[in-house]
Amino acid sequence: MQPTKIYSIENEKILGEFLLHYGPTIRTKKLSALRPCFNGHMAPLNSFVLVAGYLSIENQFYPCPISCYYIQINDIIKLKSEIEEWLKINLIVFSKNFEKHKMVEIKVQSHLNDDILSIAKYINQINYYIFLDNDIDGLKKYIDKTSIQGINSYGLMKSINNLLIECFDNSNSRVGKDNQFWSEAKISNLPTNVYLRQIINKCLELESTFENVSLYGDSIFIRYGSHNAYSPHHGSVPVDDPETKLLIKDTIKSHVLALFDLNSYINENLKLPL
Repeated sequence: MQPTKIYSIENEKILGEFLLHYGPTIRTKKLSALRPCFNGHMAPLNSFVLVAGYLSIENQFYPCPISCYYIQINDIIKLKSEIEEWLKINLIVFSKNFEKHKMVEIKVQSHLNDDILSIAKYINQINYYIFLDNDIDGLKKYIDKTSIQGINSYGLMKSINNLLIECFDNSNSRVGKDNQFWSEAKISNLPTNVYLRQIINKCLELESTFENVSLYGDSIFIRYGSHNAYSPHHGSVPVDDPETKLLIKDTIKSHVLALFDLNSYINENLKLPL
């Protein structure tokens, strides 16, 4: 089959380095009699189809699914309606031991040819998801831009500044002994990304004045300032503690960049919601 519009594939055997670019030219030094690529052509219903396959030295195209680590790429379809254009990529994703597989569909909003090249980011990130021993059953079946969207340092700091912190004084009555008193903080409005919540919790565990830090559901609870005293027991009482609120946010900001891993953050976004 004579090719029409070629998008060359490179580094398909290197984890995280899958590359897609327009044209038949090979940018790396690797030479091969058959080169993986997509062959694009117009299709019915105003669509554009990129068929996976291999291009020979004689410039002949042979349709065939492309294997890239844990992913089999079948085809890419560029669709168009009156209000939008989008790419639909059909994949078969395998578990790390290749004993299980799952059909996955990627949808990418498309307005420029460059959007086709951006598919590489989806392929690389899904491969990382499997490589890091994530369960294939937990992988989303339908993946869009929001699933592979990362977060930069500005976004991390914004998430920290948006945390809501409430402080309390609490106590426990003990018969025949001094009563126990302590302070506690409840942190809410946590990021929706579960991995980022866990990182925030780890940051707070590094503060020596916090006696206990626990992530429970949508909140983080901190206990600090425990002491015994011969004073009346008063239960939990809301208090204004600006110093502790500042310490909490400063502690997170001091450690979050060192502990944060972007791939783990994106992998969490690729998971089905619980």
